Parts: sequence; C-alpha cells; structure tokens
Amino acid sequence: EEDVDKEAEGEEELDELARQAPHLASEAPPVDYEIAVPTYLRWRPVKELSRKWCFKDCSSPFILVHTLAFLAEQGIPRERVTLFVANEDEERNYRRALEGSLWAEVRIAISELGNKNSRNFIFRYYPAGSYVLSIDDDLERIDWKCREGDSREAWRVRRLPAGALEKLIFDGYSRLRCSGAFLWGLNTSQNPRF
Repeated sequence: EEDVDKEAEGEEELDELARQAPHLASEAPPVDYEIAVPTYLRWRPVKELSRKWCFKDCSSPFILVHTLAFLAEQGIPRERVTLFVANEDEERNYRRALEGSLWAEVRIAISELGNKNSRNFIFRYYPAGSYVLSIDDDLERIDWKCREGDSREAWRVRRLPAGALEKLIFDGYSRLRCSGAFLWGLNTSQNPRF
C-alpha cells in the first residue's frame, strides 16, 4: 500500500500515456448499465473476514466497508446495483446487515451457490444485450498507474478519483462497440509493475 498515492496531485506529474487514461481523457457518451455483485458471507463483520490490521476492531458488515463503500464513493446509483446471493438465508442476513445504511434497499437476487454457478446465473438474469459490469464483493478501490517505466518512481499508483468509475464504464462500452468485443476487464494485480 505504500505505493498508493492517496493524496490528490496535479496532472503535471502525469506522463503522456497517463494523461490518456480513460477516466481522464475519454469522451464516451453515457450508457445504461447494471452492476452485478456476486457475494457470499460478506454480510459478516469485516474483522471476522479480514486479516488486515486496520480492520481488527471493525464490526461493520464486510460488504459495506468494501465494495458498497467503493460504489458509494464513486456515486453509483443504488438502483444500478444488484447483489447476487446463494439462498434465502443469505438474503435475510444481507438485509439485516444493510439495515440503516445507504444500501438498505439495494436489489438482492437469489442466484446459486458457487462462483461459477453464480456467474452463470447472472448471465441469464439480465436481458440479452444488457451492459453488465460484474464486481467482486471484496473490492476496496481501483488504482491506476500514472507513469510508465521500470523505476520505483514509475511504480507509483493513484486511487481512481471519486466519481471516475462511470467514465471507465462508459469508455469500456464504447471500446466494446468499436471493436465488436463483448467483454472487457481490469487487471486485478496489486503489483504496479504490471
């Protein structure tokens, strides 16, 4: 985490390639989209599910501290988000965990147990042609590399600014349409050298 620059910095520190990052340079028009979050047991307190020292005393539901906190920071409307849970017990536990939060009324769909089964259910859940962004239930942030190169200085990354996720979503859709592709994704590595 030491390579994550959490402070806002001026664009003058960005190299030429970084200035082309979709959340900065894209002019893709807005599109309709849905966000699917397959999740299991993340209604439990974060201190029970994380080994990170910063969460050792945190009793908040894991999903509220991770993925849903990130989506709220990004200004993603609750109406665009669906949590996919394994069964009715899980649905009840999530409803209880989300009570009193911004996400209390989020849509929850009962899918199937298991990552593969849940992903297949999600594929069938939305009408054909829907633009669906699938996000893991343990997402804390998205970082982006602001310099090219092999030096330690080039390895520094920044957090995606608040509100920038939608620009990535719109840009991803635009690139799909232009290329004839049906799938795009982000590198999940925490290593800034990749």
